[in-house]
Amino acid sequence: MKIEVNIPEELAIKADQYGLNLPKWMSNQLSKFFGDGTIDVIPAFQKEEEQFTVWLSNQQLGDKYISDTVSYLSKFIRNEIDNRNDVLKLIREAPDYFRPFMKKYIMYLETVGKLNKESSDIYRKLIPNRKVQVDSYIPTTEEIKKAVNKLSGNGRMFFMILAMSGIRLSELTKIINEFDPSLIVQIGKYACRYPLNWKRGKKGSYSMFLPIDVMNWIEKIEDISASEIGMSVSASGINAKSLRKFFYNFMISKGVPESVADFVEGRSPQSVGSMHYLASLKQAEEYYRKLAWELNRIVIQE
Repeated sequence: MKIEVNIPEELAIKADQYGLNLPKWMSNQLSKFFGDGTIDVIPAFQKEEEQFTVWLSNQQLGDKYISDTVSYLSKFIRNEIDNRNDVLKLIREAPDYFRPFMKKYIMYLETVGKLNKESSDIYRKLIPNRKVQVDSYIPTTEEIKKAVNKLSGNGRMFFMILAMSGIRLSELTKIINEFDPSLIVQIGKYACRYPLNWKRGKKGSYSMFLPIDVMNWIEKIEDISASEIGMSVSASGINAKSLRKFFYNFMISKGVPESVADFVEGRSPQSVGSMHYLASLKQAEEYYRKLAWELNRIVIQE
């Protein structure tokens, strides 16, 4: 009686990585998993850099993500790759955070027809997913009060904007560098919003909500980079991502529905209909109008 045994995907990858001498039935299973024969060549990144950058830009990704992707691909894919061992060697030598950039390059090559699907699938299977530790830290109100008092000047302003709007660091950078005060919409005695209507991957960021006094500070800030903002904020002991989590948690704790909190922080799908958008915007304005004074008390401490 013939029994067919399937090799788990993880074991198949390990066997291929270390070139193990396997029984014939195992080798057959590996062939099913990885494919037989030759695979398409991955070109040296320098040959594709210009077209790849345009392709990446058309996906509405952040400038920092694009520059990081291009930088790491330029550094590690200097020569063409035409076999599995080259991929495995590259993965061993490159840092973990290179892996998603490599997968993005493979996706591009398949999209433009320079890798067939079978080859791209084989290459992707050889690239382990990046191990990411989940950061569950959410600053408390008292920690926010202490942290903001460690800062002064622009660093203090950046901290306040991030803590009171939940805006992303990349978005704040773009807002500061392109700020137009004529776009500010007042939504109450203490609150206002700044229209964005930006796409970010599959999500859409529609407005930045802030107390009026804080919004008016932005016009005084000169052009700056995301790394400069991030470093100045982190001097408080709390980074930008944690401030975003604080604001989201603060909204939920004050009775803001999750759907409205997602809309305020730009987690809503970019394809929302006009009626749904207007309803969400109205709800967001109503809730933020109520929160603005208390945010002033906590963050600005006035």
